[in-house]
Amino acid sequence: MFLDIQGLNTGVIRHGDNFLALAMKIRPTNTTETLLFFPALSLRDLLMGLESRIAQHHSQTEEQRHARANTHQRIKQSMLAAMPEISQHELSHADIAQRVEKVVLSANDKDKLTYTLTLHNGSEYQFVIADAQIEHVVMASAMALKNAGMNTLMLRLSSMLDFLPRYDAERKKDGNFEYDTYDHPTWKNDLFPYQQAIIYIYTDEAGNKQEYGTVIKTRCQSNTAEIEAISRRLLKYSQRLNILDGKACQVIVRTLTATPHQTVTLEDCMRALHQLSQSSQQKH
Repeated sequence: MFLDIQGLNTGVIRHGDNFLALAMKIRPTNTTETLLFFPALSLRDLLMGLESRIAQHHSQTEEQRHARANTHQRIKQSMLAAMPEISQHELSHADIAQRVEKVVLSANDKDKLTYTLTLHNGSEYQFVIADAQIEHVVMASAMALKNAGMNTLMLRLSSMLDFLPRYDAERKKDGNFEYDTYDHPTWKNDLFPYQQAIIYIYTDEAGNKQEYGTVIKTRCQSNTAEIEAISRRLLKYSQRLNILDGKACQVIVRTLTATPHQTVTLEDCMRALHQLSQSSQQKH
């Protein structure tokens, strides 16, 4: 089913302090209103595509940004005027059939993003968000979380949108890396052009050095403040690397690829981490 946006409203379904879903009621252009429920992982995937497009907007010229701001303000007012109501009854009696189980960015066009949403009942929506509507959809989602006191969840979601982990690794005593692998659908990989290898070198109180590594996809180059922030932030979400969170480490980053469709094998990634490790040892 086709689903575009003329107006939308958002709310939060919770059980005590636990987040269950973001409710998004959509008033389409030519059909009846639709109420969808996005659990945390589905909401993250929706926002990941939107955040990628917003990042592209940042590279526009000043003239383009000015024109875009005017268009956004006009679209925002139009969407607010068409905002549907969400009743407390709709939130407290949420239909599980309308829960979004899977989100896929199926078309990434210049003027719009199209998501394929798979619901709990097996039906699918082709959910179209116009380029000029993206900021408002993000703001409406964030405002619903904030109003519900879900600040921790909001920060967690927002901190996971600008990188994609591929491998986490730990250097063992035999010199080899023991690693964990993360698999992602093609649409997510295509959002991030740069593939970065990162080595962390931590010296414990006894003077022993421990080395960990990760390979991630990002939108930022090495030797930037952005990649430095990501290298610290991702430690919170990795079971293997979490041991380094909050610890002072030497961090070395090397770019492996700079195009979204270029493939780097597991062997290439482990070899890059090994080479980074060796280069750090030679410097000392």
